[in-house]
Amino acid sequence: MTLVLTMRILVGAVGVVILTLLALRRRASGDLGIEVEQRVPDTVVEVLRNLLIGPAAIGVIAWLIHPAWMAWSSIGLPVWARWGGAALLVLATVGVWSAFGALGRNFATTLVIQRDHELVTSGPYRYVRHPMYTLGAAMFVGLMLVTDSWFIGALGASGMLLLMIARTPREEAMLATRFGDAWVEYVRHTGRLLPRWPGVPRNPR
Repeated sequence: MTLVLTMRILVGAVGVVILTLLALRRRASGDLGIEVEQRVPDTVVEVLRNLLIGPAAIGVIAWLIHPAWMAWSSIGLPVWARWGGAALLVLATVGVWSAFGALGRNFATTLVIQRDHELVTSGPYRYVRHPMYTLGAAMFVGLMLVTDSWFIGALGASGMLLLMIARTPREEAMLATRFGDAWVEYVRHTGRLLPRWPGVPRNPR
């Protein structure tokens, strides 16, 4: 089995896992009709999805179907770098699975506060307030290494980075209003996108 075929099988398997997780979470979450207390228009996500993340995903699909279609964006990475990307991709996928499990019915693809919304502090959320963005960016970096395509990595990772910048402050404002002191205490001991250094709590005020 060639390296490229091995990587295509891996990326295809990861895609199936992520799509399955999304479908299962949407079925169990507010995306399919529980009571919403607050919803904020999220046009930023649509713009970033259409301009950056969508084309990167199309690039991945094109590479899966026929890698030569993406040869124009080849970086020329060594074999060890591509295997490193495979490891990163698998680890990020496990992280996404863990985050989905921790969120449960609190999962949503839009900015919403549900009537029975809970402050999730388990799984990856024990250390990071927004692990999905971090894991999404890590997945696109892994995909860039696995596919050997700067196009996939540049568009996907930059799209996730801009999404973090544009969306997380609004999410945190909503959660602070909803959970009050519990949110303040949670912020003291967690990082926004990466774990906080042990023993260095943050003053959120």
